[in-house]
Amino acid sequence: MQQQQLLGHPGVTTASMGTSSTCDRGGPTVTDVGAGSDWICMVTWVDDAAKSQTGKFELQVHASSCYTANGPASLVGSFTLTDTSGREVQNPVNAFDVCFDPDA
Repeated sequence: MQQQQLLGHPGVTTASMGTSSTCDRGGPTVTDVGAGSDWICMVTWVDDAAKSQTGKFELQVHASSCYTANGPASLVGSFTLTDTSGREVQNPVNAFDVCFDPDA
């Protein structure tokens, strides 16, 4: 959503994106639990043109219940983007950090 606002698409909301994901750690022989840099998540969402998109995000999951995700530049854009004011700003979905509640 933050990226879409920077690009001048204020009508894009969390609900309108319809995001879903499935994640796997290290392939079929590795249990999908714990910290590590071998997590892959397939994420599906609806873009600002109402077209379904799917991308593979690589995750580094930390023991602190946080992770760093890197998205495919072909879908989420490069490290920077040009906002509606013409400024080069960091693309918030190229790579990002998130923390979560492991007990939720």
